Amino acid sequence: MNLCLLWLGGRLCRAMNFGCCCVQLFSEMGPLNGWLDRLKKRFLKDESKADLNEQQQKTSVATPNHSLANDGAFEAISLRQSSLPMQAISSVPSIANSIKKVQKNTAVWKRDQQAMASGQYAFSAGFSAKYRLKELLGEGSFGFVFVASSLSHLQGSDGDEEVAVKFILRDRITPSQWVYDSSLRTLIPSEVYWLKQARHENIVGFRDCFLGDARYVYLVTELHGVGWGPNPRLDRLSKNTGLRPFNLALEKRKRLPMDLFECIEAHTMLPLGIVKKILMQLVSVLLYLHEELGVAHRDLKDENIAVDEDYRIKLLDFGSAVALAKGDDGEGWLDRFQGTVAFAAPEIVRGERYRASKAEVWTLGILLYTMVYGRGPFASPDAILHQQLRFPMRLGNERDYEEVKRLMESMLDKDAEKRIGLRQIANHPFSLTQ
Repeated sequence: MNLCLLWLGGRLCRAMNFGCCCVQLFSEMGPLNGWLDRLKKRFLKDESKADLNEQQQKTSVATPNHSLANDGAFEAISLRQSSLPMQAISSVPSIANSIKKVQKNTAVWKRDQQAMASGQYAFSAGFSAKYRLKELLGEGSFGFVFVASSLSHLQGSDGDEEVAVKFILRDRITPSQWVYDSSLRTLIPSEVYWLKQARHENIVGFRDCFLGDARYVYLVTELHGVGWGPNPRLDRLSKNTGLRPFNLALEKRKRLPMDLFECIEAHTMLPLGIVKKILMQLVSVLLYLHEELGVAHRDLKDENIAVDEDYRIKLLDFGSAVALAKGDDGEGWLDRFQGTVAFAAPEIVRGERYRASKAEVWTLGILLYTMVYGRGPFASPDAILHQQLRFPMRLGNERDYEEVKRLMESMLDKDAEKRIGLRQIANHPFSLTQ
């Protein structure tokens, strides 16, 4: 019982950081129960990414650079993905219609999920010959993910290779998110396209895709990570120092979440050596995306980073990725925001054009702060714009602590032009110390 209370206490602390300014929302967002249901989805890995594109068409914009600051809808929108022109980011007065649509689709998914799990679903041609579905791994407003066994792998070896199969709803893919693939000679979702192109050890590996289903596109990737909870693969006395004590008998789920959010929650405190290891992998993969692949991820957050027991990470979910624009002075500007608002840089919150590389350094700074302190630094859009960065007390006498604080200050500079770059992060004293 004590362990359960400790775990719930950690959850509530994280939730309070995102929801501490939400009292003002109750008059705008509906009854308390509805707000709690939406908050619960965020922390039970059932994040609803609202279909704000449709809502945008119904919204008139009065001011070109309308700011998110003091916007009562921030907390609700920050719990899901936004895809809006910069001038319209905070002009959506209500997301009730989008929420209703998500719930309606979820009911359809449940029927499809049951049919898939029982083998009664009419899968796209060739899928059943190569993969066998196992348990459900997660779901959101764009689809859901199953764990599956690769049958072709089973035929050639004694092992059981598991993969992740993401079923992406076709009607959630906008026209601009379809890209022509020359090898397949057809249009495919941009998420599939970028994963097919990517070759990096810290990006989840592409395995397969199937386009023959009228309702879903199937994206098959490698399955990476460890269940961060009661798990015999974790060893808190050696390689997983800082891990909370778990009682294995308490765990009843077949599959534990495997992302950085859960990894942070599973630790009382992540050692700075582990923080540095994860940070440098993220810097490496972002440098690859920006400089070699020429793409910005745009939805970098803890839930899109899978982590294994050795703290090796893989970046997931390229559904918001976009090719980097080129300008006369180098990197071009983006005038459309797509991502999670709670991780948005100040220039995005102000409704300005932005450079993706600078915005993703800010997001990386939010992740670094969260790994160090177990919670995010800002609880509202007004705080993103105006609140000074605060450093809570951290127990222990770690020699890198002052350096990591200076690095966070440089990454979370509210002036994008003064913000540190990825190469500078890689060469920062915190990054270079052993």
